[in-house]
Amino acid sequence: MNSADYRNATRRELKGSFEVTDSMTGLRVGHLIDLSGTGLQVATGTPLIQDALYQWRFPLPSPGGQAPLEVECGIHVLWVSSETPGEYTAGGRFIQISRNTRDRIRAWSEGH
Repeated sequence: MNSADYRNATRRELKGSFEVTDSMTGLRVGHLIDLSGTGLQVATGTPLIQDALYQWRFPLPSPGGQAPLEVECGIHVLWVSSETPGEYTAGGRFIQISRNTRDRIRAWSEGH
């Protein structure tokens, strides 16, 4: 799958605040903007490093008011952008995630 395929996957914007945490430090990275079966977009207060690898945790919304699934994954940051000082967005692809979790994210992002 090339980088265009990652960005063209069905994405779903998140309603509410879904915090992303660095699994190694426990520090807050930012919050999810959207999510697909191949990756995510996150808003942060500090710039991430393009082409860097991260280990993150975030909650995946569950249907019917069930408790969210806690997702732990490796991320490869593909791009970083900032149109306002102190506000950044970044897009990344999953590089380490269980097949079951990826399938659940894909089903959620496609509205199933």
